[in-house]
Amino acid sequence: KLSPTMLVLLITPPPVDEIGRRAYA
Repeated sequence: KLSPTMLVLLITPPPVDEIGRRAYA
């Protein structure tokens, strides 16, 4: 099963900027 966090990451496009990636990490 995929955790809710994984589903959100799959649905939401990854941020291009470095700060955005750290927020998602």
